[in-house]
Amino acid sequence: MPYARKKELLDLSTDISEVVIAGPLTNPRTYGVYRVGLQTQGSYQFRFGNHPIREWELRREFDNVSLVALFKARTLAKELKSILNREG
Repeated sequence: MPYARKKELLDLSTDISEVVIAGPLTNPRTYGVYRVGLQTQGSYQFRFGNHPIREWELRREFDNVSLVALFKARTLAKELKSILNREG
């Protein structure tokens, strides 16, 4: 079931080309899910937050940060982050 829900969430994600960066936020407001470069025991950690502010914060903290998905709904970003962290 988690794999099916992960696929559903990824299918609901917003393409980055559909948003405009307006200062420290995007228009419309979006929430990113990020993979951070803490590889422990062969797995990554995932974080989420307002895009692009959260990405900038993570880049200051970690060497390797990549955007996994972008959502217009915070709840979807939080759910995907939780699924990805459970998968390891």
